[in-house]
Amino acid sequence: MGLGDERRTRGGSGDQAADWVPPFTADDDDDDERYGDRRSGRGASASVATMPVAWYVPFTGRLLMLFAIGLIGAAVFGGLFSISKTESKTTTYVVPITTDRPTVHIDSAASRISVVPIAAGDTTRANTVTIEAVTEVRNFSRFQAERALALATLNPTVSGNDVYINTQPDGEGSFVFERSTRVTIYVPEGSAIELRLQAGSANIRGITGRVAVALNGGNLDLLDVTLGDRSSIVLNGGNIDLDGQLQAGASLNVEVNGGNASLRLPLRTEARVSATAEAGNLDIVGWGGAISTLRDQGASASASGYLYKDSNAASVITLRVNAGNISLHPLVDLPSTVPAIPTIPALPPTR
Repeated sequence: MGLGDERRTRGGSGDQAADWVPPFTADDDDDDERYGDRRSGRGASASVATMPVAWYVPFTGRLLMLFAIGLIGAAVFGGLFSISKTESKTTTYVVPITTDRPTVHIDSAASRISVVPIAAGDTTRANTVTIEAVTEVRNFSRFQAERALALATLNPTVSGNDVYINTQPDGEGSFVFERSTRVTIYVPEGSAIELRLQAGSANIRGITGRVAVALNGGNLDLLDVTLGDRSSIVLNGGNIDLDGQLQAGASLNVEVNGGNASLRLPLRTEARVSATAEAGNLDIVGWGGAISTLRDQGASASASGYLYKDSNAASVITLRVNAGNISLHPLVDLPSTVPAIPTIPALPPTR
């Protein structure tokens, strides 16, 4: 073997020695101790403590958010309402009739109604039922207000001796819309009145005839009326005030399912009374006749008797309270003249 061959052999073995590197083996135990095993979750770990939030904090936040939304909505609506336009009109409807004792049917949703008798000697309204309606509308623009006003019509109808009046005018609503109607109905004094009132207010004055009322909301005043036979009042909500009297032999039926009914009749009213209260109050006091009241151990009560002198009077008043209150009191006639105040004698002169 020559020298060159020996060098090549040593060089070859040297290169192999230089190229050989022992494999690296990670020390798992050492890493676990120093850094922790992030994949398996072993070893040291850090945690952050959290404080519980009181229940009223998110609740208050939601309330404030709703309040802010409400304020924004109110501001927008108030701005639109402030620039809206109002239009009004007065319309007279004349319904010819062939009897002086018609039955007038009135249906009201949200109006102010007055029913009054035609004055004696008023030839312009003779043989008619006359309706005067004042309608006011508010809308986003004058054009829309005038259009809604043109559509607001009552359209009363007549069939035989019956007149039908719907005091809620025909018409359309819109985003910004408000409508109010005031109706005065002139009828013959002897008319029978049938009224259904959903909301609003009504007063019937000076009528002599049968009155049938169904009140689901609002207020009704019956003033200076003389109720005919088979008169009735059904009160489901609201308030009724009655100042009047009964025709001879007439009957009155009052049922209260909610609300308050206050009835006042003349002290000398000859009528029998039958009253029951399942839940609510009966108040029948101040009469000169004999009225007995019986109250059960529960909330129910009953009363019966006669108001003045005749225990067999033909007129009958029937009262029933399912919820609410009924009072039946006498109208006290005040003296037409006030007695003179006696003169005080003069004092003797002082010395």
